Amino acid sequence: MADHHLLGPDFPKSEIDRRVKLIQAGLQERGLTATLIVDHVNITYVTGYRTEWWKNPSRRRACWLPATGDPLMITVGGEARAVAALAYCDVIDAGGPSATATIVNGQGVINFETELAAAVVAAGHDLGVHGAERIGLPMGSCSRMEVPLSVLNTVQASLASKQWEDVWAVFSEARAVKSDFELAYLRQAVHTLDDAFAEIYRELEPGMNHLDLARVLRAKILLAGAENPGFTEAATDIRDLYEDSPDHDRVSRGLAEGSIAFLDGGGIVRGYWSDYDRLFVLGKPTDDQRRAYEAVARAHFAALDAIRPGVTASEVTRVILDELASEGYSTAPVGRMGHGNGLEMPEPPFLHVDDQTVLREGMVICVEPNTFVPGIGSLVLEDQIVVSATGAEHLSRAPTTPELMTL
Repeated sequence: MADHHLLGPDFPKSEIDRRVKLIQAGLQERGLTATLIVDHVNITYVTGYRTEWWKNPSRRRACWLPATGDPLMITVGGEARAVAALAYCDVIDAGGPSATATIVNGQGVINFETELAAAVVAAGHDLGVHGAERIGLPMGSCSRMEVPLSVLNTVQASLASKQWEDVWAVFSEARAVKSDFELAYLRQAVHTLDDAFAEIYRELEPGMNHLDLARVLRAKILLAGAENPGFTEAATDIRDLYEDSPDHDRVSRGLAEGSIAFLDGGGIVRGYWSDYDRLFVLGKPTDDQRRAYEAVARAHFAALDAIRPGVTASEVTRVILDELASEGYSTAPVGRMGHGNGLEMPEPPFLHVDDQTVLREGMVICVEPNTFVPGIGSLVLEDQIVVSATGAEHLSRAPTTPELMTL
């Protein structure tokens, strides 16, 4: 395939088969005949199909995953050939576009919605879900609906199911533990961020504002080999984070000696996200800055030491909070102390006192203790790790340092 919109295949069929079986086991446990998927992340997870066409709002797709058998993707606008070549699933081309009854500037709006809805319903009939008591649909906390509401309403009404059951947890649990293939891409993603940070450290100049920093970081991430930059944020002075500074002037304040600066970024490789931040000072930090950083660093390393299979996310969070409290610091406005990473950033589990998820080998977590220190600013330290049999394994080649970095 020469079309630059098409990506992959990223995995062997055995990897996708493993994932499908995990999801299907969850459907079978719940007595569900099938689940409908209408977000690109979970469709990618069960079919292996990645494309930049997800960014086109006029081209949507859906996927049926029966409790037994192969996934069935419904595409629009001649995309079926690409899916057949790059995905591990059956495929139906719904066709289109066509004009709708909606009139803009005297003309009917051109879209694929009617064709997509009709094709999803027809496929549902063929799978035997019409009139089913319950049909699955991921609808939970971090789920997305990436088809127009009119499409989903039409499908639900036409299939006459009595209940659409949330199966977000089925997908979340399956995706939580990464395979060796996924870990390899996550490492690559983190290494693009390592290389980008190393490059940007050499090019920092006094006077750069936070927009300059974030823009340069995004460019460096791409040059380091990422397909796309992930989330990026910068502050030339951590007193500006969350607008806690009484003299908040984030746009005009330039990078200056003696201020703690903040860079947070990520790179995406084969759909998998890296994410971590770094704090640094141009010149020499004050004793107060150094002490505050080292106090949060102790909480960070205590959390890393606590991570191992069988420990809960809540227990790791308590380690951070207890360590911060022993230093006289309270929790920060972020409200959590870390999160999972994978095909999305963030994704479960979350380092929060209410998250009772038991950590398992192969989970990937960003450990992110954070607090606000008056006069210093918002201190946020972050490393992306994988839970191994022996504890926390760094994915970065240049993890957080115990002392505040000076440049």
